[in-house]
Amino acid sequence: MMTRTITSTFHGALGLLADGAGRTAGGVARVAKLIRRRRGVDDLSRLDQRMLEDIGLTQADVYRASLTPWYADPTPDLKDARRRNCSRRWRATTSHL
Repeated sequence: MMTRTITSTFHGALGLLADGAGRTAGGVARVAKLIRRRRGVDDLSRLDQRMLEDIGLTQADVYRASLTPWYADPTPDLKDARRRNCSRRWRATTSHL
């Protein structure tokens, strides 16, 4: 009886350790992803206006993305800005039709 209790307690503790390690690995992966995306925003900030315009962004869009808190992903803001800018550009080129 005592062996069974010790064994089940041991397996329960192993399960908790594995669960905690999984969460830690997930957290580390998330932080690494955020760091990579922050570096991407830094890279975008080095591009001139013409280059940014080629990919549908402005310097103001990149600046706003750089202001997001360190724990927030700036990518959705950049995607929204690109979508907005591209639709504006499309409307401007087709308005004379």
